[in-house]
Amino acid sequence: MDRRHLEIASGPGLGFALWALVDAVAIAASVSLPAEGFGLRALHHLFASGQTLALGLVLGAVLLAGAAVARGRWPMVVAYALGTMGVMHAMLGPDLERQAEIIADGQWSWALRPLYVVLCGLAIPAAHVLGTVVGERWPRLALLLALAGLGGMVTNQLVLRDDYPAVHAAIGWASATLAGAAVAGRVVRRVERLGRRSRLAFGAAALAELLLALYPPPNGVRRELFRQPGAASAWLLAAAFWSPPSIRAAAPADPGSPIAPPCRTCRRAMRRARRR
Repeated sequence: MDRRHLEIASGPGLGFALWALVDAVAIAASVSLPAEGFGLRALHHLFASGQTLALGLVLGAVLLAGAAVARGRWPMVVAYALGTMGVMHAMLGPDLERQAEIIADGQWSWALRPLYVVLCGLAIPAAHVLGTVVGERWPRLALLLALAGLGGMVTNQLVLRDDYPAVHAAIGWASATLAGAAVAGRVVRRVERLGRRSRLAFGAAALAELLLALYPPPNGVRRELFRQPGAASAWLLAAAFWSPPSIRAAAPADPGSPIAPPCRTCRRAMRRARRR
């Protein structure tokens, strides 16, 4: 396994680390301090950053394994594209189907929906290839690509607030991939200059983040995670790994204590129920 494989695999990890930083700023700026105080806010930051970093590490590990076993560059790219198409179909399937039904009263949905899935899936490997090529040949231009990816993550916090977590996940994933791949080569070279102890410390921290992501957070922390307007990682992990919270544990001990306001979709559903 050479440096080339490490650079390919480190792109998602670096990009998702930048995404975690953007999330931390968004939490501090847009989520009001909970009634429980700074202790719960600190746990909110800990779980939010750990979950995002862990997802980036998992993606990097998958790419590292694929690069090690793939025979040639193109088989790796094809497998990468097929994998991202499958993930995008699982995440965005209902949203893309709804968009396909809008055009021409759904007459072309049978063709538009697969096309949307393919285009969304290709966005991830395209961003990775673009960032990698530019990072190798034009290092200064790669910094501009990293800034563009950062801009996408910031914009992701400002659009479709409190709704569409799958869309937030797709936008953040593409933006993080572009930014991370653009600087991966430079970062890998600098990490190689570090001592053995420093690299072991990085590995231990990565393992701790992965375990933290798999651990279902307490109900109070879970409530705060879902309050973030552009949250994505918590929704994905909750659907895939976390067990449902206890209703008794989720209820506030004091009937007068504040709870998180309902999301926009919940408010719409409640208004429709009242009209009926």
